Amino acid sequence: MGILISSHKLEDIEEICERVLFLENGLLTFQKVGKDSHNFLFEIAFSSATDRDIFITKQEFGDIVQEEGLRITMSGNIQSSELFKFFNENSIKVVDFETKKETLKDIYLNRSK
Repeated sequence: MGILISSHKLEDIEEICERVLFLENGLLTFQKVGKDSHNFLFEIAFSSATDRDIFITKQEFGDIVQEEGLRITMSGNIQSSELFKFFNENSIKVVDFETKKETLKDIYLNRSK
């Protein structure tokens, strides 16, 4: 059985729902099934524009959702160790690296850009 809930409090929706759909103009634009089906957000700061560009060009791990100077934010369902292996294999220097679970709010904000 399903219930249609419309709310601006995405934290509440994430807490109570196992399946979430985003509709835009009557069309399904995003679907998340299961409370544990999270992607991760990776915020990566590179030591140079060259390192950033090599990563952006060669990576196939996920979607880059934001670029700002030498810093990018990427969304994907991967392990940090895979990224570090890629950095090492391609001689990419990283000066800062953060990871967090992607929330419905993150997904919504990134889709509406």
